[in-house]
Amino acid sequence: LGNVYIQLYGAYLVIVDICFLVFMNLYILYLFSYQSRNRKLKEELKTFQRQSEMQYHYYEKLEEKYESSRKLIHDMRNHLQSIEALCQMSRSEAGNAYARDMHRMLDSFAQRQYTDSHMLNIILNDKAETARQKNIRMEVSIGKIRLGHMKDMDVTTVFANLLDNALEAAERSGDKRYITVKADAFREFSVVKICNSYDLALKKDGKDTEHRGIGLGNVRQTLQRCGGGMDIEEKDREFAVSITIPCPEGDAAETR
Repeated sequence: LGNVYIQLYGAYLVIVDICFLVFMNLYILYLFSYQSRNRKLKEELKTFQRQSEMQYHYYEKLEEKYESSRKLIHDMRNHLQSIEALCQMSRSEAGNAYARDMHRMLDSFAQRQYTDSHMLNIILNDKAETARQKNIRMEVSIGKIRLGHMKDMDVTTVFANLLDNALEAAERSGDKRYITVKADAFREFSVVKICNSYDLALKKDGKDTEHRGIGLGNVRQTLQRCGGGMDIEEKDREFAVSITIPCPEGDAAETR
């Protein structure tokens, strides 16, 4: 039949049909590739929006701290005058109580300096306060890690997600609630390990989705862009995440 078709109509139409089929295949491949790129861009956009929201949240909280501090400084003169008046009236006990209340008020504005990373300090102080409110014991021990080469948004994505997951799991882990954050420099890397109390029964019941959800996916992608990595260790009563972040070349040379 092919020979008859060629004899009747010539080979020109056959060549046109073949070219048309090749074109259609290439066009379909292009559509699939375009859809794949479009889906990837949408996922990256969602990740960026989430990072931006988290970044805005921490800067907003920092601004609230500064505003409260300014108000406190403005009122400090009145507080001091009240203490002086109590002392002049020989009411030393009332003056001491007033001073203790002021110390507690000032402590609420104190910000611990854990690292040279301004953003990481904000995150750690914020999460430590959240842990205190939820009756979770949080211990932070950080050595000479170097994160100055990381963008604030990347620092937020990595540490805010990991600590949020740890807080949520520790809150549902029973009576012994705890979170430990340990970090130090080791050769060319900054190594961070975050452990938290964990109830494995929540995972079996399908109630624990955060530890392996979209948050950890964003953390892993961010670390890969920085040349780092992440390792997860899951036990019956403890969940641990270890991350490695390459140090800048100058800092790596110093650690050696």
